[in-house]
Amino acid sequence: MGIAEISHRSKDFKAVYEKTISDFKTLMEVPDTHEVVLMQGGGMGAFSTVVLNLLAAWRLKNPESDAKTTIDYIVTGSWSNKAAGEAKRLTTDTNVSVNVALDARKHSQDGKSFSTIPPANQWNYSADPALVYYCDNETVNGVEFDKSFPYESLPPNANLVADVSSNILSRKIDISKHAVVYGGAQKNAGIAGVTLVIVRKDLLVDTDAAFKLGGIPQVPHLCDYKRHADNESMYNTPPMFAIYVSGLTFEHIKSHGGLDEYSKLSDRKSKKVYDVIDNSNGLYNPKVSVESRSRMNVVFTLPDEDTEKRFLAEADKLGLKNLKGHRSVGGIRVSLYNGITEEDTDKLTGFMRLFKRQFVLDVLHPTRPNVSKQELRENLAQMYKAQVEAVAVFGFRTHFGGGKSTGFGLVYDSADAAKQFEPKYRLVRFGLAEKVTKPSRKLRKERKNKSKKVRGTAKSKASSDKKK
Repeated sequence: MGIAEISHRSKDFKAVYEKTISDFKTLMEVPDTHEVVLMQGGGMGAFSTVVLNLLAAWRLKNPESDAKTTIDYIVTGSWSNKAAGEAKRLTTDTNVSVNVALDARKHSQDGKSFSTIPPANQWNYSADPALVYYCDNETVNGVEFDKSFPYESLPPNANLVADVSSNILSRKIDISKHAVVYGGAQKNAGIAGVTLVIVRKDLLVDTDAAFKLGGIPQVPHLCDYKRHADNESMYNTPPMFAIYVSGLTFEHIKSHGGLDEYSKLSDRKSKKVYDVIDNSNGLYNPKVSVESRSRMNVVFTLPDEDTEKRFLAEADKLGLKNLKGHRSVGGIRVSLYNGITEEDTDKLTGFMRLFKRQFVLDVLHPTRPNVSKQELRENLAQMYKAQVEAVAVFGFRTHFGGGKSTGFGLVYDSADAAKQFEPKYRLVRFGLAEKVTKPSRKLRKERKNKSKKVRGTAKSKASSDKKK
């Protein structure tokens, strides 16, 4: 039987669940002060659950009938903006107010784009907030906190909440400095269906008792952290297959160096893409300030809509798909989640370089004689991260010590471009066109005589004998 066919309370699934939790705690270095809960609803569901549970914890610590509080939001992109909006909706007609401690749009050049995260000394915290929320990486806008959140800027005893849905497991995060860390699994930790929640144990409270004190919204049982923790994430039927896939993902990451290695990998991948952008002479226009650039989501624009469409179409031919930016911001978005390999990234950056030039002309000087053209093509394809089919080479003699092993190499941005500009004989040589087979001499002679006969010019046997 498959994992989706067995009972969620069976011994087999319990073993899967326990190993998944254990590996996740190891990777994230979760301290004993915190508990891991597996829930549903994704990041957007967590917008609500984190507010409801932390307000309940605050209310139990402040049982006075007239107690009031504020919850702070660091808005750096579309997702944190939605989280703040949900908090405002949930706290209507309560003793809780929402303070947007930072709206990063006000610090952008146009005053309306999420393109930078200003220094923390420009933020406006409340004096004693019940929670401070931030989104570590904004997928839509390509904004990410550099290295980590500025913990030193927090008000004393503030409960810090991090949404790490899109960069979880791509670098280490100090769990001890957070009240809650959560993330949907579908970007770096598995597939959609399970939400990973790390919550400080003192925040696992009786939400019904807190609600009776008044001034806060009631917490539905399915949103109750304590209820899920007490039932080992099985208060209701858990998303078994999603948990199983997350377990496999954690196991894979552990066996490949853990977060130390994946952090280095993320840095290398994003650096390669940003290097191409920064050296494109304006063809690729980055939308985020250097200090706030995301390692997970690289966003940029091209000079005009036609160029952008051509970029996407030619990328698609090479198997580079889903590069179109989010509908709310447009442009191009390159997502570099953990599942994207360095080789995948090299293929993309090779295409981006070639798209900028249309083709590259390189002069080759092999270190040995009699190098085959196919070997030269393969070497060029590797150098420029291009398809072998998009590379054409041809030899020539030089007067400066070259010889037949010296040659030109043309690297086109696609095989279609090579077919358009290369002569037919080289296309045939490289397997991009079929060679036209010439008829034999005998067949040509027969065809010639046949055509003469049709025109009445062929010699008859009688006239031939008469001539003799």
